[in-house]
Amino acid sequence: MQKRTYCYDEYSYLIRTFLFVLVLIGQIPLNASANTIQNLAADELFSQFDSDQLTGSLYVGEKLLELKALIATDDVARLQKLKTLTCPRIPSNDIDKLQAFADEYSDIEQQTFYAPSTPILLSLCRSRALMYLGELQQANHINQQALSDAQTLKDAKLIADAYFAIGQLSLFENQFLSAIDSMSLSFELYQTLGYLNAANINIISLASAYRRLGDNKKAIYYYRIVEKYFTENNQPNLLAIIEQSMAYIKLDNGEYQESLDYFEKIYAVALKGNRPVYVAEMAVDMSAPLIKLNR
Repeated sequence: MQKRTYCYDEYSYLIRTFLFVLVLIGQIPLNASANTIQNLAADELFSQFDSDQLTGSLYVGEKLLELKALIATDDVARLQKLKTLTCPRIPSNDIDKLQAFADEYSDIEQQTFYAPSTPILLSLCRSRALMYLGELQQANHINQQALSDAQTLKDAKLIADAYFAIGQLSLFENQFLSAIDSMSLSFELYQTLGYLNAANINIISLASAYRRLGDNKKAIYYYRIVEKYFTENNQPNLLAIIEQSMAYIKLDNGEYQESLDYFEKIYAVALKGNRPVYVAEMAVDMSAPLIKLNR
């Protein structure tokens, strides 16, 4: 009897060891349940991000710093999730950081992640980085694969994220009809899921696609929607993006006083933001309606 028990225990030990080795070499993916580190404060913040509760660029930035401070260096699961939140905020003009991120996940298929959503979100960030680096074909391939993976998981939020990334790339490539198709699908999914902030940010790109396509009427329709939303939710930086676009549309339409009114609002926000280059750009642009008004 003792001999049989010993054999069973030895066999069980060998199986556990074998499974552990498979995890280490990436043959068995880790999942969220494998993380035994308790961190209720960080999880509460993650929950706010996941539910689209956090708005405002500065506020979101502060919460990301707070999250980073809360997560231990050996808490790989939460560090991976944090990376999916910080990577979309890499500045589009910071070539070194974009390249470093693209290189870090160049072999993402061989890397191990705790949550199945993580590699998809990181891939979408990598696509964004490659887009700004000029690697458009590779970015498109990554987006399409991310969409396929999201559809396999049947995760509506991830599908919306993928369509948004595809639309952004199309807009970047001046493929406005394609951008409108993808942005519309993304917007509908975000709205259905109740991600109102994401949906309204999506509308900015959708309206921009219509404006650049020459359809100012539809562009104004969508800009009015987000203008109301961002005004009510006190998001001046996002509102400034809308007002800048509206200023250009009004200028194109010969509505010079309305154009000037919008430019003056943007100029005031720019001054508060301590961004001298942006202030100078707005001052130059604001001169156009002033000239037309003989001022």
